[in-house]
Amino acid sequence: MVAGTNLHGWGRTVPAWSVMRIPGWREMSPGELGRAIEEVLHRDRRRAVTVVERRVPYHGGSAAALAATVPVLAWEHFRALTLAERLSWLVWAALWMVVRARAGVGRGRGRR
Repeated sequence: MVAGTNLHGWGRTVPAWSVMRIPGWREMSPGELGRAIEEVLHRDRRRAVTVVERRVPYHGGSAAALAATVPVLAWEHFRALTLAERLSWLVWAALWMVVRARAGVGRGRGRR
């Protein structure tokens, strides 16, 4: 199975990716990478490519499910991250909250 799309730009994330394991691919030239891809495809056939699906929450017309969209998306996002990535996101979010609290954003400062 192969996934593909021609969607580009903001808000147009593809629904799935076709991925392959090719050790050392970053050090390869484009020609070497092309040959490595072909070699893996010929050798492993159907097992050479793995399709990774991006899950999208669907509310199905339910108001409760629609209201849960943001928490569900946050859960899906964090579930896909490594522990280090999760901790990084949490630290940045905490820093952002501290900066906003110190700046008095949302407390009506300056309004009279």
